[in-house]
Amino acid sequence: MTAEINSTHIQVIHSETRHPESAELRRWLGELVLRNGSDLLLVPNAPASIRLEGVLSAIEDKTLSGEEIEAAVFPAMAAHAREEYRQYGIADSSYRLEGVGRFRINLHRERGRAAATVRALPSKVPALSELRLPPG
Repeated sequence: MTAEINSTHIQVIHSETRHPESAELRRWLGELVLRNGSDLLLVPNAPASIRLEGVLSAIEDKTLSGEEIEAAVFPAMAAHAREEYRQYGIADSSYRLEGVGRFRINLHRERGRAAATVRALPSKVPALSELRLPPG
C-alpha cells in the first residue's frame, strides 16, 4: 500500500488488497469490461453509465441515489480510503475484482451526495507500438 498527498492536500490511498464488493458493483464492472469501456460513472439521480470512446451510455434504467452509490462502492475500498472518505468526503483506492480486472475507484461527494467514478486499468503494460505516439 502507498499513500501520497496531492495538490489539494487530500491523501490518496492505493491498495491491491481484496475487499468485498456489492452485487451491483460486480455487475456494473463486469458490464464495463464486457463493453470495453474506460470508466463507470455513478451519479445521483442518474442510471449507472459507462464511458466508451468518449461517449456516455446508461447500462440500466434505474436511477441511483447517493446512498445506493455509497453502499455499492464504499465496501470495495481499502480501509484507509474509507477513513479518508469519511473524513474529507473524497478518496481514491485501487481495486481488483477476480476474473474481471483491476480498477481505480474515486468515491466523492457532489452537492452532499455520494458519487463515484471507477476507471478500468489495463491488465498488461502496453507495448510502445500500441501507444500510438507521434514519431520522433
